[in-house]
Amino acid sequence: MGPDGWQRQPLSEICELVNGRGFKPHEWGETGYPIIRIQNLNGSTSFNFYDGDFNPKILVKPGELLFAWSGSRGTSFGPHIWNGPDAVLNYHTWKVLPINGTDKRFLHQMLRHITGEIEKSAHGASALVHTQKFAMEKRTILVPPLSEQSKIADILSTWDAAIETAEKLLANGETQRRALLAEFLDRRPWALKKLREIGQVRSAGVDKKTIEGERPVRLLNYLDVLRRDHIYAHELAHWVTAKPRQAIECDVRRGDIFFTPSSETRDDIGHSAVAMQDIPDAVYSYHVVRFRPVVEMDLNFRAYAFKSKHFYEQCYEFCEGSGQRYVIAQDYFRDFTVGFPPLDEQTKIGAILLANDQLIEEHRRDLDHLRSEKNALMQQLLTGKRRATI
Repeated sequence: MGPDGWQRQPLSEICELVNGRGFKPHEWGETGYPIIRIQNLNGSTSFNFYDGDFNPKILVKPGELLFAWSGSRGTSFGPHIWNGPDAVLNYHTWKVLPINGTDKRFLHQMLRHITGEIEKSAHGASALVHTQKFAMEKRTILVPPLSEQSKIADILSTWDAAIETAEKLLANGETQRRALLAEFLDRRPWALKKLREIGQVRSAGVDKKTIEGERPVRLLNYLDVLRRDHIYAHELAHWVTAKPRQAIECDVRRGDIFFTPSSETRDDIGHSAVAMQDIPDAVYSYHVVRFRPVVEMDLNFRAYAFKSKHFYEQCYEFCEGSGQRYVIAQDYFRDFTVGFPPLDEQTKIGAILLANDQLIEEHRRDLDHLRSEKNALMQQLLTGKRRATI
């Protein structure tokens, strides 16, 4: 049962699903209409082209509604508004044509709302799933009168516009971060210092075990370093135990810099994060390396000093492995060089980069908040629990 005036209808009564065409590699050309593939729904502007005959129904124009019936969970699978050029539809996607007076914008929001349910019943045991046309067409949804469909679409579109703005602000902040890192760390003629000249490198951290009789400690592990630039006590929630000697030798102090010395891919090696405070009840994992500077070095600058192209190139060149796991030997690591500006410049650079990171984090929180609000509104408006005033 739905709200007054709403009807439960199968999708086949409110939209037509138009099949795409299977374009074979020998049909691809250099001219003609672009062929819409999964990667194009995710923003790629790289196309194959087709200049032969085709059913006019598979021609897609900007603003038309598509549904990828085969794709990755939570990303490509599901509804998309086409924002590219006039193109032809490949077999993995349907064009969704509203019928019987259905509002296209409402239909798009409704399909987004039920995509999670569709994924659960779709075929595929891995990250890739697919659903079938007959199953989609017989799926039933609650459909309000057209006037309420339009009002619901107006409300949800307002949140979509705010989310898009927040996404652009976040992307701009991250672009600026990359530019600032390049400007301060790669384009300045700083003196180069070997790590062994400015600090102490130590590995041999603590294992992820809990042994009766040993001291309980929090573990700073690999992902804590990989996912962060700054480390705070409240973020460490993994408890293990350590021997008394380990608790002393593997401690975490304000200003310690931790690195990821190994990874399944070369690109994740050498990421660094700095402890922003003493964490007396914490030790670092044997999967990370601790670098403790013995020279005066600005705390904020420590979070960024090792994120230069120059430093990452050394990590990439000297890591050893066969494709399953790559590791940097400590002897190599100690001889890596890093740009080392005077202390007053370190302080200025650290302050600028930290301020930009704080702005990025603010944009990220805003975006998360807007998405949460949008999801709550969809749950209320698209089920009729909250009625849109006409």
